[in-house]
Amino acid sequence: MPCLLDLTDRRLGATQFSTFIAATNGCEVWVVALAGVLVANAGYGAALAVMAQAGLGGLGFLVMLKNAKREFV
Repeated sequence: MPCLLDLTDRRLGATQFSTFIAATNGCEVWVVALAGVLVANAGYGAALAVMAQAGLGGLGFLVMLKNAKREFV
C-alpha cells in the first residue's frame, strides 16, 4: 500500500517530511482552539460533526494529490 511519502522526491524526503509535520502541528493548534469554542457554544456533538467534516475534506485533498502524482510521473 503506498503512503504519502511515496509522493515525495527521494532527495528531499527528509526536508519535505519535516515540513509536512510542521504543517500538521500548525493544523492541530487551530483545530484545538476551534473545537474548544464549538464545545463551549454548541456542545460535543456539533464539535465532533464539524471536525469530522474538516477531516473528510482533507481526505479529498489526499486523493487529489494521488491523482496529481500519476499525471506527472
